[in-house]
Amino acid sequence: FKCHLLKPFLKSNSLAFVVENQFVREGRYHHQIEFLYLVTPFEKPTEQRFEEESHHRTCEWIKLADLPLLDNLNPDFLKEDLVKWDGKLKHVIERKRRKNGF
Repeated sequence: FKCHLLKPFLKSNSLAFVVENQFVREGRYHHQIEFLYLVTPFEKPTEQRFEEESHHRTCEWIKLADLPLLDNLNPDFLKEDLVKWDGKLKHVIERKRRKNGF
């Protein structure tokens, strides 16, 4: 994962979620751990571009109230859980199953 930014643009606030993603990609099992923080931008956010392996991604800032409207939010549970977050750290286990198991 590469982020092409010239200066820091976020202040890290509370650690909100620890997420374990378990999935199979290209026949190989993966167990990924993510730490999701609430952040505050230092200035008005703009569109950001990221490079992950050979994939280019765009990060767009949206309002919390608009999360449930997104079709491709990953991880999906954030559509509901982030909006109603109670201020306590939450551990989430996501399993993406195929017909033949992991």
